[in-house]
Amino acid sequence: MKKSRIMIVEDEESLLKLESILLSAKGYCVTGVMDGESALEEISAQKPDWWFLDIMLPRLDGFEYADRSRKTPKPALFPWSC
Repeated sequence: MKKSRIMIVEDEESLLKLESILLSAKGYCVTGVMDGESALEEISAQKPDWWFLDIMLPRLDGFEYADRSRKTPKPALFPWSC
């Protein structure tokens, strides 16, 4: 059975690590980024099954991310390692 791929977008490193550990322990394939601009690029490129996005982020907040993500062209699928 394929593991669900989850991307966490969280600017507090300790929370990102904790969330990654907890979700990985439940069998999910987890990756993370720490700002909204990186989230826009990586979610579009890696196409996770699910993502959790903090609203208050540096460089691009969660609301602006949602607005811009609707307008961003979607590149080819980037393979995950799990």
